[in-house]
Amino acid sequence: MPDQTPTQPTGVPDALVKLEWLRIRSIAHYATARALRERSNDLRQSRRDIDARLLELGESYHATDMRVMQGSGRFTESGPARVQHIARERAKLERQRDGIDAIARVIDEAIEQNKQESGDAAAFHAAADHLKQTLADWGLSPNS
Repeated sequence: MPDQTPTQPTGVPDALVKLEWLRIRSIAHYATARALRERSNDLRQSRRDIDARLLELGESYHATDMRVMQGSGRFTESGPARVQHIARERAKLERQRDGIDAIARVIDEAIEQNKQESGDAAAFHAAADHLKQTLADWGLSPNS
């Protein structure tokens, strides 16, 4: 015998069920918006850190004062090696910055899309105002 348990209790107004669905979508909308804002803020901070490191590298020693140092029983010049290290480090940081910028663009698009899809959240707030009397009739509070 098939289960005849109704998915919605008999006599519960459809408006009450619809309000709950809108509430769920509203919560999901605001949770998504918050997560996207936090991610965007994290990316901006990472970009600032990389920019600061690039500035620091730009102001560092560029081997203009070549010194000859003794190492491993022979004389070596440390200047060119340092310049190469700085160049590799700058290239790595610039690639990271480019990656962060690409991800930030995706996050910005997601934020914009989330704003455009906020209709359910707005509908929830409008319906909540309109249906407060229905909730009161059922002995429920709007936050239950």
